[in-house]
Amino acid sequence: MNEAQNAAPGKVVVLNFAEAKQPVFKETRGGAFVKFGDDNQYPNYLLDLFSQASKHGPITAGKATYIAGNGWQIMDGKEDAAAATFIAKANRYDESLASITTKVALDLEIFGGYYLQVIWNYTGTRLAEVYHLDYMSVRSNADNTQFIYKENWKDSREVGKVYPAFNPSNKMGSQVVYVKEYRPGLKTYALPGYMPALNYISAEIEVGKHVLGNSQNGFKPGKLITIPGPEPSLEEEKDLTRNYRKATTGASGLSFLLSFVRQIGDKHVVDDLGASDLTREDFSNVDKLIQGNVFSAHKVTTPALFGIATPGSLGQRTELQDGYEIFKNTYVNGKQQFLEEWFNKLAKYAGALVPIRIIPTDPIETKLGTGTIATVMTREEIRAQAGLPAEVKREVSQSQVITDSIAAMSPLVANKVLNSLTQNEIRGLANLPPIEGGDSIPGPDGAAAPAPAKMQGFAAAGNKQVHDNEDLALELFGQYGSPKSNYRILKTRKIRFSDDADELSEFQQMSFAEGKMSQLEASILDLINKDKRITPEALADVLKVKVGDIEKLLLKA
Repeated sequence: MNEAQNAAPGKVVVLNFAEAKQPVFKETRGGAFVKFGDDNQYPNYLLDLFSQASKHGPITAGKATYIAGNGWQIMDGKEDAAAATFIAKANRYDESLASITTKVALDLEIFGGYYLQVIWNYTGTRLAEVYHLDYMSVRSNADNTQFIYKENWKDSREVGKVYPAFNPSNKMGSQVVYVKEYRPGLKTYALPGYMPALNYISAEIEVGKHVLGNSQNGFKPGKLITIPGPEPSLEEEKDLTRNYRKATTGASGLSFLLSFVRQIGDKHVVDDLGASDLTREDFSNVDKLIQGNVFSAHKVTTPALFGIATPGSLGQRTELQDGYEIFKNTYVNGKQQFLEEWFNKLAKYAGALVPIRIIPTDPIETKLGTGTIATVMTREEIRAQAGLPAEVKREVSQSQVITDSIAAMSPLVANKVLNSLTQNEIRGLANLPPIEGGDSIPGPDGAAAPAPAKMQGFAAAGNKQVHDNEDLALELFGQYGSPKSNYRILKTRKIRFSDDADELSEFQQMSFAEGKMSQLEASILDLINKDKRITPEALADVLKVKVGDIEKLLLKA
């Protein structure tokens, strides 16, 4: 509240809008450190903006989250014990590098820089610990070679602690790393990138206070109160102003003007000042103005990435993905590289041999279609995606694998395989205990030949082949096939199986009858080859002939 000078016909007390603070750097008289702002409290002011502004705050915090990413990893998946330790445990309190980076990224976005305290080991051979320092608690000398740490800079009685700047040439004790983004014309301290919108960010907070004040006084417009009578003394004027303020104003700001006029009367006159954009309930124009400038200063193209809804924006998945890619490539990547540069320096002094990098984060969870899942995921991954428990895998023994394989073979091939096995190998396939005897297969001359290496997993004993032990063969083959009663025998014929290739060839070329097969006979043979259990009735139905004709041809064979 400013008081105007006396002027006829009276005096008017008016309310002036304040301008946002701008930083002023001053060196103290002793030159120990440089003041950060005219009252040395500028970091506190920036923190207040972050804490109170409804758009600026979430955007700043969201940017810091994207920059910090999902922690750190060693480049190219290489192994480096020192780098892994530096990532997992940055100091004696088991604080991870990811935790420190989260704090550092927020400082970088709020203040334009960050402080780290580094501690060398006792022998001065490597970096032992890294800590984050509260940005508001540190002040620097003019050339950033010395830093003073105080918990509360408002307390003049507190004695700060002095630390030297980070110096790898002097690996002793505690040192301070001050990393700041470049700003033209600045030397001692950093400033954030949103400085051009500082007035709009401050206005966002003040408009919020104004909305609160109007809501508490019923959204009434401003008033001009005319107080007639003799010109009051300065003390009387202060008393009147104080009383009106206490009786009529809301939670924030004044909602009236007082005018003192020289006229006779004892009635105070109250006039409406009318409604403006800030006294109406509709703040859309003012809000758009503030929002546009805040978004521009923060380089925000997709507000939905920070949880801010904007009219006319659907916030679809593709829109968010495209917006994030733009934001990531134009802003996040550069900030991450800025952090990685210094943290890799510190990791190197901690003994790391392989570079480390920030793991990027993606705000959009990509949902795969069922077609994509089926082609790129394993069965176990699909079950996990669907929230199903892992399958209980049945352990299959080597003997079971071989048994299943033999069962799937044709009779000719199965016979050849079984003829190459010892008696105990076949007993192993049938889950029978071994018997005493040889562990070899008779050779062509009757001499024992070594068992094949691939069968050494079975119990070794016995020297009889499978066809020399019918009971064992029947016991094995009884586990497979179908009962004889399931089939209708039309005709029997003895066929001698031979190992001779020519005889097998003749057998394979056998036809139903001597001479050339008819088309009907060929069709019957083709259907029987496809289904060994096919009945004459089914053959007749498929080939559109009488069942008797089918039976005659089968008997002829």
